[in-house]
Amino acid sequence: MSSAVQAAAVSGAGLLYQGSSHRMMTEFLLNEIGKRPSNDVNVVDREAYTLSCGVALGMVNLAQGEGNGNAGLADLKIAERLYRYIVGGVDDAEMRRKRDEGDRLSLPTTSASNGTDKCSCVYEGDSINTDVTSPAATLALGLIYMKSGNTSIASVLALPDTHFLLEYVRPDFLMLRIIARSLVMWDEVEPSSTWIENQLPVAVRDAYARMRAQAQHIAQKTKPSPATTSKDFDRHAVRLMYSHVIAGSCFSIGLRYAGTGNRRAAEAVFERVMEFRDLRDGVDAVSCSLRPQTPVLEMCLVCAALSLAMVMAGTGDLDVLRLLKVLRWRCDEEIQYGSHMAFSAAIGLLFLGGGTHTLGRDPEDIAALLLAFYPRYPSSTSDNQYHLQALRNLYALATKRRDITAIDVDTDETVFVPVEVSRLSQNVSLSTEQTNLLIRLLFADSL
Repeated sequence: MSSAVQAAAVSGAGLLYQGSSHRMMTEFLLNEIGKRPSNDVNVVDREAYTLSCGVALGMVNLAQGEGNGNAGLADLKIAERLYRYIVGGVDDAEMRRKRDEGDRLSLPTTSASNGTDKCSCVYEGDSINTDVTSPAATLALGLIYMKSGNTSIASVLALPDTHFLLEYVRPDFLMLRIIARSLVMWDEVEPSSTWIENQLPVAVRDAYARMRAQAQHIAQKTKPSPATTSKDFDRHAVRLMYSHVIAGSCFSIGLRYAGTGNRRAAEAVFERVMEFRDLRDGVDAVSCSLRPQTPVLEMCLVCAALSLAMVMAGTGDLDVLRLLKVLRWRCDEEIQYGSHMAFSAAIGLLFLGGGTHTLGRDPEDIAALLLAFYPRYPSSTSDNQYHLQALRNLYALATKRRDITAIDVDTDETVFVPVEVSRLSQNVSLSTEQTNLLIRLLFADSL
């Protein structure tokens, strides 16, 4: 079977066993995340398959945690093994498998291996390939402990705070850690630009500020201070880390306030979208000094734009529509297919169901949105290396119909009924069932 079919099948298994904490599926998916390529056939799109295994594992144990109703899985040490997949190290399971295979081959009745079950494209030795396993394990950990507020798991997903430690983490993995940690600490996600700024490691924030100050001095033709010109960090790495952390923070706000139309959340993400756009299109000294490579910047810009669309889903907000139309207008060799696809999806979210639908925020909805809008976009229509494009359609599982229609009980015709809704507090968040009950009570009083 092709890798695309296997990735789709594993994702389907995650949906089928969602929230069940099924023992066999949990163990199977946990082993598949760290599985080595056994031949040269399924090496292509291996990252997409592993990602599907990780998200499926999170769906099977969605918002359960090891101490939340699935004590029968304690011996699997899910959190410990996922942490090993995130940070790397020696793969104990692989070494155990090799020992068992060696014991079998040493038996007199067993013939020696002919080498057809080995991969000649990738050799990983005894260490875990975190480039493949880390995204899947990070998202799985976030989904399993979603909305739990578990500080121990949150500390595992916390970002390093020094330049030395940050060098050991890929910048795009910082984005995924921010998203997963926000899923765990769900109630601590705030719809403000200050919260986004606080997600940056102190070392990155200070270095980025020094780079900005130096560029401003150059633009103004003034002499910079010695503290600004001193270079004790990798400027290129700082640009990458800053962009990915800001994009991940925007995506976290998009998931937390999906479909709410929260103005504070929209303003905070809108500000970051404008920042990325100015970095992309600006020609001044500051933009040139802080701008990362175009593919990275475009991916972060698209991620922030999709986050804004998730917050304002179904509202048809004109300011957001104008911004998205401006962003998608650019079309040259540097802008890939995935960017156009994502901007079109963002506009579609904005007018979801013609304004009659929006996005839900239940754990099942968040898992579907995470898989549909995974912040890694294809370079062409046939690119499924890091994420299976067919899974982009799973956003439909998170849509909720939320419109008010007054029907005459005698004629079954639509009638005009004035309805006034007053919001008691900015902190009040109603579930779908509570909203439907409120609508019924309103119409019962009106009719």
